[in-house]
Amino acid sequence: MEQGAGRQGGGGGRAAVRAVAVAAAAVAAAVLLSAPHAAQWAEADAPDRPTDLTAVDVSPTGIDLSWSAPSNDGGGEITGYKIERKEAGKEYAVIERDTDSESTTYEDRDGIKTGTTYVYKVSAINDDGVGSSSTEATARTTESSRGYEQVAPKKPRSLTADDISDSEVRLEWEAPTDNDSPPVTGYKIEYKESDEDDDEYEEASSNTGSARTEYTVDDLDEDTEYTFRVSAINSVGTGDPSSEATATPTEESTAEVEAVRPGSPSRVSAAPASDTSLYVKWAAPAGNRGPGVTAYLIEYKQKSGEWQMAAEVGAGTTAFIHDVPNPKTSYSYRVAARNDAGLGAPSAASGSVKPEHTNKPTQVTITALSPTSARLEWLPPSATFGQSITQFEILKIFSNGVSDKHGSAGGRDTSYTIRDLRTGGEHQFAVKAKFSAGASDVSETVSITLTAESSKGASAAGAAAAKSPPGKPGNARATAASHERIDLTWSDPGSGGGSAVTGYRIEFKAGDAGRFETAEADTGSAARSYSHTGLEPETRYTYRVNAISGPLVGPPSDEATATTLDRAAGAAAASTAAAGESAGAQGGAGQAGAAGESGSDAAQGATKGPKPAPPRDLRAERATAQRADLSWSEPASGADSITSYRLEYRTDGGPYEVLAEPGAGEMSYPHAGLDPASSYTYRLYAVNENGQSRASNTASAPAASGAGGASASASESDAASAAAGDPRTRVPGFPDPEVGAETYVLLYDTDAEFRAWFDEVFPEYEIADVVGEPDEQAGSATPTFPDPRVGLSVYLDLYETDAGFREWFDETYPDSTVAEVVGGAGASAAAAGDDPRERVPGFPDPATSAREYVDRYDADAGFREWFDETFPEYEIADVVGEPEPAPPPERPGRLDYYKGRYGEEPAYRAWFDSYFFGRALAEVVGTVDRPYGECGAGTSLRDGICQVGPAAGK
Repeated sequence: MEQGAGRQGGGGGRAAVRAVAVAAAAVAAAVLLSAPHAAQWAEADAPDRPTDLTAVDVSPTGIDLSWSAPSNDGGGEITGYKIERKEAGKEYAVIERDTDSESTTYEDRDGIKTGTTYVYKVSAINDDGVGSSSTEATARTTESSRGYEQVAPKKPRSLTADDISDSEVRLEWEAPTDNDSPPVTGYKIEYKESDEDDDEYEEASSNTGSARTEYTVDDLDEDTEYTFRVSAINSVGTGDPSSEATATPTEESTAEVEAVRPGSPSRVSAAPASDTSLYVKWAAPAGNRGPGVTAYLIEYKQKSGEWQMAAEVGAGTTAFIHDVPNPKTSYSYRVAARNDAGLGAPSAASGSVKPEHTNKPTQVTITALSPTSARLEWLPPSATFGQSITQFEILKIFSNGVSDKHGSAGGRDTSYTIRDLRTGGEHQFAVKAKFSAGASDVSETVSITLTAESSKGASAAGAAAAKSPPGKPGNARATAASHERIDLTWSDPGSGGGSAVTGYRIEFKAGDAGRFETAEADTGSAARSYSHTGLEPETRYTYRVNAISGPLVGPPSDEATATTLDRAAGAAAASTAAAGESAGAQGGAGQAGAAGESGSDAAQGATKGPKPAPPRDLRAERATAQRADLSWSEPASGADSITSYRLEYRTDGGPYEVLAEPGAGEMSYPHAGLDPASSYTYRLYAVNENGQSRASNTASAPAASGAGGASASASESDAASAAAGDPRTRVPGFPDPEVGAETYVLLYDTDAEFRAWFDEVFPEYEIADVVGEPDEQAGSATPTFPDPRVGLSVYLDLYETDAGFREWFDETYPDSTVAEVVGGAGASAAAAGDDPRERVPGFPDPATSAREYVDRYDADAGFREWFDETFPEYEIADVVGEPEPAPPPERPGRLDYYKGRYGEEPAYRAWFDSYFFGRALAEVVGTVDRPYGECGAGTSLRDGICQVGPAAGK
């Protein structure tokens, strides 16, 4: 396939630095303005992720990709795929923004270098956007890499057939053995009744279009034995069929449940529910052989921030009302399903939506209850203009567009049961709210066709949504009680939660493990303490706590960390505490919970796939006195399944500690900040969904050496630094001269991510060596904090999103809020030379009104993303000026409106003539030509006409 647009460069500045260095480059703005469409691709109904991605080196400078289309296309036909590539250990670049083809293969020939490992990921595209990316696939080119033999694939192997219902049989098989043919892109599925001749096979599927090695054949006859066979398909053709397998669907046939996690929910969308909340809904994941879904985890992020947990809701709910933390910004959402086997992969992200008032009932749904009844559900309008909703009016909509009142519900009701409907044929309804004076706009119309099969058992997603989960537990603390026990305490969510707490979920991770495990799914008690037992000595554990209220789980607490004691100290502590300790029951519950988790894992072990082989050729080289460079090779087997690596180290023969968890395609890691006088030993594990491999070989980085060695190394480092030149030129644009040294030092002290980045880029320097010495400022708790060039909004955002900064601030200013300390900091930014209207030459354009810019900000996602990145501390009106109020929509005169309908709509004319017994339209409407929808004193709008009462006009 021919390559498309030029490759996009990877990288970019760090978010923490950008948050402080508020001056944005004009050239970056120009690039974003010239390509605003890319930011508009993350929409609500984007497809799921492609699966089965493989990458094969077919020449010293060529790699071929193949994958399977997503099982869920998001409700729109897939039109192409986005291809991303990186060299191992580097950043991804887009090599094909849109293939503009449904093909699930791709030939990469542009810029491939011999002897290099490349990592790929693929995302599907439909008319609604770009979906989540696939798992990664890796290939390494060599001088001996060669292309495929142009032959069809061999036979599939080990075909099995299992009857899973009275009309379905599930087939499973192994892929053909490799014969150097092009990759398999699909399978042909055939079947016949077993007593028929060999040539009587029928096609269940001529081409599954997927490399997945399973398929379910349906619409089979009960109590009939069937014979099945499968043939593999590639770009050359169809191979020979597999051996046969038989199965007989019967009334007793059932599907086997396996310990697999659920798939991703689909069609995640968000819409305003009020000026402070958003309504999120989704579709349940497609079924698999795993246990049923038990809960959904809902996450949100603001603009380009990190994903955060909003709530976890029960399996019977597919909608959630989120009371957002900041109503003045936009949010996007993703949802993951949980079952007894664990948490599945998250969905594609919804579009970005900002809360706003609604002026009519929204999210109206209709669900069949029986062949003659249905149920309407809705959300009430949030804009009531200071009035109370007295009732909801249910309108029946006829095919000609005319509506009639069908019934009413109370002002606090959000549902209504419609009875005595005709079976067969379509029924349409809408809802409007009635106020103490006036009425809302009419909702969108919903429709339903009732059949003889419509029943109370029919399932449909309604507008009823989960809301008001418990809040975030506070003041989480972890204390080591012994060499195998840590005690936890926390405070009640308090006013932050909307529901009474019925229990707590306790999660933990050991060392620097990436994923939290569950110590206790639900304590079943509102008690705010827990003892976690059965732990390893001298091991650091990190915890978080979620409050639970029935089926709702709230967001997690801040993390709390403690390190278990060594065995001797632990035994002494246990002996001292043994005489009066009464918390054993809770500790026992923790131990039972941990044991239960271990037992569950052991039970699932038989159904898991293989773990990868250990990584090979781990090497460690001491690059400087303070840095060691590590590198390794892929495992001999299982490399395609790897999701990450786990790198551990120890110092001078001490216990191993987790150093990092590099990504699947990474083959190197720099370990900075070493003690020059210490030796370091490393080992590495490969990790996939089934667990962790055995350890690799160990590799050592010896001490920079004894008395004279350290100083010799330091001299070498200094010489290298001198040869490399000024460290202030090592990273273009860093340090920013507009940002004070005090601010950078503060970032280094409070932001772990920034600190790690700095130590990796400048391993031989202290922070002050690069950014300069900070000035002490009298009367301030910290050097030059707050920085007068940094706005309050930036510090507020740091406090909300950066746990390190928040902890530092709360310790330094325990009795003050950010707003109280920062106050007007940043207000003088413009006076100091930071006039936002001069930041980007030519923006804002004086020929363009503030109203046009504000409207564009609300409607154009690409422009909004560019503005928020370029002016992170400003609202749109701060830069372009306050817009004029939007002009009210033009409303037709009453008489003109009705004349138009009477002359152009025969159905309306027939209704009017029969309802008003042939009276003239002008006589009924009146000659006072108010705008349509405004009625005179003593009258109200009814059936489209201003009337005094039910009999008005007759």
